This record gives sequence, C-alpha cells and structure tokens, in this order.
Amino acid sequence: MDSNHKGHQYVVYVGTYTDKNDPNNPATKSEGIYSFKTDSQTGAFTPISTTTDIKNPTFITIDDNQDYLYSVTETVEESDNSTGNIYAYQIDKQTAQLHFVNSQPTNGLGPCYISINSKEPKCVVTANYGSGSVALFPILGNGAVGTLSGFANHEGSSVNKDRQESPHAHFSDYFVVNKNEIYIFSADLGADKLYIYKVQPDTVKLSLIREIKLHDGAGPRHLTHNNSKHFIYLLNELDSTVTVFDWTKNMETIQTITALPSGYTGTSYAADIHISPSGNFLLASNRGDDSIAVFSIDEVSGQIHIVGHTPTQGEHPRNFAIIDGAEKETAVVFVANQYSNNIVTFILDEITGALTPNGQITSVPAPVCIKTLHASGSYNIY
Repeated sequence: MDSNHKGHQYVVYVGTYTDKNDPNNPATKSEGIYSFKTDSQTGAFTPISTTTDIKNPTFITIDDNQDYLYSVTETVEESDNSTGNIYAYQIDKQTAQLHFVNSQPTNGLGPCYISINSKEPKCVVTANYGSGSVALFPILGNGAVGTLSGFANHEGSSVNKDRQESPHAHFSDYFVVNKNEIYIFSADLGADKLYIYKVQPDTVKLSLIREIKLHDGAGPRHLTHNNSKHFIYLLNELDSTVTVFDWTKNMETIQTITALPSGYTGTSYAADIHISPSGNFLLASNRGDDSIAVFSIDEVSGQIHIVGHTPTQGEHPRNFAIIDGAEKETAVVFVANQYSNNIVTFILDEITGALTPNGQITSVPAPVCIKTLHASGSYNIY
C-alpha cells in the first residue's frame, strides 16, 4: 500500500477539494490535481502543472508501472442526476503532466477512496461514502476504466447519530496474498464494520467473505498492513483509535490503542495511517489535535507502542505520504493540512521514531491526498 522506491527524485501528485473555496481567501481556490517535483534530500516542492476540469479529485492512485493515474470525484448527486466518477489519466513521462483517457460513474455518491490492482486482473475499486457501497472496475489495455463489474452495498448503522445514521464506506484497498487470493478490505465508518471481499479473477466480481464488527462508535476509516501481511492496522476516525488484527489467526483482534496524546480532551478525528519504509514505525494523523502520532511496531506480536506526537504545522491534517530518505535510516513524510492549505515536510528517524519538520512548507489549496511517483530514468522532467 505504500511506495518503497529508493532514490532521490520524485513527482508528487496532490488531490484536493475544489468546492471548499472561501471567496475571501484566494489560498483556498483549488483547480484540480496539482503536481510537483521533489527529492528525498530536501523535500522541497517545485510546481509542475495543474490538471483542471475535474471536481473534487480528493483521492488518487497510480499503477505500479507509473503509466496511469486514477482519481475519484467526491460529489453527491449533481443537477444532471449524475453521481461520483472515476477519471483515468495517462502520465506523460517527459513532463509528468496528466492526459485524460476516460471516465466512468462509480454507481454511488461521494466516492472518497480509490485503489488499483496492477497485476491480473487489473482493476480499480472505489469506496462510495455517501451511499455506503463498494464498486469494482476492470482496467482496459489502454489504461481506460471499463464498465462496472463488481458492486456491493453495505448495511447497518451505529451509535453516533450524526455520522453513523447509515453505511458510509470510507476505504477500499487490495490485500493480495497470491494470484488466486486477491482480497479487498473496505472500512465502513457508518456501520462500524470492516468488510472483506474476494475478487473473482475471471469475472472481476466481488464475493463477500466476512464482516467484522468494530466497537461501537469507532468509525473505521483507513487501513494498512505490515510487509509480511501478518498484521492489519485499522484506523478508526470517530474515537481516534488503532485496532490491530492478526491475519494468520482469522483476523483475531489483538490490540486497540488511542492515537491521541494522553490526557487530550478536545475534539479530534483520525484521518490516515501508514507504515514507514523500514517497517519499524506506524504513523497516524489526527485532525483536531493536528498531529502525527508515531508508534513503534513489535515485529513479533504486531502490537504498537506510542513514541510521540508531532504537530503538523497546519490545520486538519488529512492524508500523508512517506518516501525513503536520502540519508541512511531516515524517511521523508509529506503531510497535507487541508484547512491551512499547505503541505509540510518532515524527516522521520527510522531508529528512534523522532519526526521533525525540516522547514519546507508548500502552499496548496485544500489538499487531501498525496501520492508519490518515483522519477526513474524513464522520466525526463529533471
């Protein structure tokens, strides 16, 4: 789920909200998907281009070959009765600019997550937050998104009457064991459930394998796993906790721990979760506390232990991305602060877990999602 490419030069694509513009604040006026050059030495951003004519491209994904980028449009029902969409773009390896390929409706409202399986069967899956559903689409030979092939509606509600009145699928991503065992995890904030589907390789359809009920009011949001795929780490938005599962023991729950500082009493909502390239640390973002929580990972038990919390130097941190650092035993972390309209660069010490801002702050309107592309020799933008 996380890029572990080594090297110094990267392209960063940023998905944003285009409908959160404050007329009195030009810094909030987003025009679409932003791209930048960066490197793992400085973490400084240099603008490349902006892809316009797309509404609320809040979550994006890139195929393993770095040929195509796919984005959702997080919209509710429009005046023409259309719902959310997936946009496919070809990545120009000379300029890193995005060239439109096609679009497909997601068959649901408010799609907020998209991920890709780059091996056979090539397909993308979206989570439709507004309508509480998961939709699966094949990827065609030219990178285009094919017509809907798999679909599932979630069911249920939970104790938070404002946020959990109905299902709200917030995450859908692949968990590939082998070519015959391709699963999709989908976290549903509204139902307090984690759904596990199996992808049928020949038909690219979904089969529900299991539903796991979380504790009341958890609000499951995003998920990651360690490199061995032994342990699963689920971030719960509404109570800002991390729940740890053991895949090898039929998804037995082995731990639930807060992502907030001890004694914190304010309002905060967890947003994103990733494991560092070394596999030693797990990071989670907190909106309200406006921090990144850093946990150490016990590689034997899978349990996590808090190392500390680092302020994000902005407001309402959403997603973040991690790349290998240029210096030994370091990683570079880019954090998207939505409400303060900036992306802040941090250096993670892969030995101690210390997370330190390096002084690089980039203005980006309403940033939500950050994806990195390793600019190897096939890219000539440098």
